[in-house]
Amino acid sequence: MVSFILTPCEICRIKIATQSHHRFPQYKRYRKLYKNIIDESFNIQKVCIDCHLSGKVETWNEKEFIEHALEEGYRVQMPKSLRCNTFK
Repeated sequence: MVSFILTPCEICRIKIATQSHHRFPQYKRYRKLYKNIIDESFNIQKVCIDCHLSGKVETWNEKEFIEHALEEGYRVQMPKSLRCNTFK
């Protein structure tokens, strides 16, 4: 017998989360750059279908994704376009 743990939606907290939303998109270009880090839990938001379709989901740009990845301990190569003195 297979059992499942029902998780509430991270947005509404009312309905059951049935979908996984990537905060930073999983475009082919980004998959090539960041490989499986795209699918790590810090980048996934568990949501119900209503919240997912409503656009209430959290979205990150590339800089935000890298900042979160570094906070989680991943070694990420900084793209030249994002290198500047103000970036940590």
